[in-house]
Formats: sequence, structure tokens, C-alpha cells
Amino acid sequence: MYVSVIGGINTDFKGSSYEKLSLKTSNPGRIFYSSGGVARNVAHNLCKLEVPVNLFGAVGNDVFGEIILAELNNLKVNTNFIKICDNSRTGVYLAILDEKKDMFVSISDMDIINEININYIKKHKDTLLQSKIVFLEANLEPQTIEYILKILENTNVYTVFNAVSNLKVKKLKKYNWKNRLSDPKLLRIEILKRTRKLEFF
Repeated sequence: MYVSVIGGINTDFKGSSYEKLSLKTSNPGRIFYSSGGVARNVAHNLCKLEVPVNLFGAVGNDVFGEIILAELNNLKVNTNFIKICDNSRTGVYLAILDEKKDMFVSISDMDIINEININYIKKHKDTLLQSKIVFLEANLEPQTIEYILKILENTNVYTVFNAVSNLKVKKLKKYNWKNRLSDPKLLRIEILKRTRKLEFF
């Protein structure tokens, strides 16, 4: 048995200024990058708990996508369901930090998440229905979220929803959350508490 994680996969860039930021000019500092995305991060952490994970999402047919897929495969995340897109770039999140490492501004280039649509989910419906837990996030399109919850309704699949932000938590209101969690921090707790009961191994 396994956990299925659905959502964003991207590359994170963070630039941190050595001194107080000066606007409209170049600022000396350090730039860091890492693989990110809500779903990718959750899959990564579940692997640390030695939980089998299927990751559902999309990356571009580009160098960032190649790097992310290689890292995920090294982590033993099942990447067989990740869509590789020729006409879309891998998602990128860019954050500018001040001298205190606090975020000053950020830009999110995540158009590729629209590739995770109803048609994509339909192709993998049977795999999702065989999951013990399905994790999804509010960055997905509302109609995609609704379809996923619909196919999981009245099943034994445990559903976890990451609202991502206070603004996006509004997407939760109209759904029935019986046998579901809306706080992503509880996912790890539930897995730690219920590993034997869920029989992942």
C-alpha cells in the first residue's frame, strides 16, 4: 500500500542580500536553489518516514525537470505518474530575501500545474483508488480538486488537503471532510500513529 501525492513540483530560487535591499539596482548577496513544490516536498518527507509514495504532477521537458526527476528517483519516490510536458516549463518559485533572511517579495511561475487536470486524473483513477492516503493541495484547479474528492467519496481512502494559504482555504468550505484532514501538519502525525493499521509494508 502507498500514499499518493498530487500537486506542484517545481524549482525554488532564493536570493538573499548581504545588506539592506536597494530597490531598482543590483544587490550583492547569495542565490540558492533547490527542488520544491508542495506535493514534491510532502513526497520527499514521506520517503524519510519510509512510506511508499506515488507522486502525481507535471514537469517540463527541460533541465530543471530532469534534475527534479533524478532527485526523486534517488529518494525512491515513484515518478512513473509524473507528466513530462514538451510545451510547458517546469514550475519556478523565486523569492527575494532581505538582510535578515525575511521574504521581501516573490514570484510564482506555476502555470504548468494546469496540466494536472481532470483528464490527467482520470488516467490514474485506479491507482488513486488503491491508495491508503491521497494528499492534494489547493494550488490545483477547483474542478480538479472536486473531481478527485468525488472519486474518493465513499471509499476507504484517507484524504489530506493542504490549503497552502489563508486565501485558498476557502476552497475547503463546500466539501465533506469526514475521514479527511485539512491540516497538512497532521499527515506526518497520522502516518506515525497509524503505520501498522494502514499496513504500508
